[in-house]
Amino acid sequence: MDVLILNDGSPKYSFMINVIATVTNLVLRILYNGLSD
Repeated sequence: MDVLILNDGSPKYSFMINVIATVTNLVLRILYNGLSD
């Protein structure tokens, strides 16, 4: 993932990756917590 960001070099692309990673993290956390209960 870091390689893709370095190759592209576009701040907008890095921002998108950041947002996607954050959203994925939240979704996984919600799913995990839901399953734990």
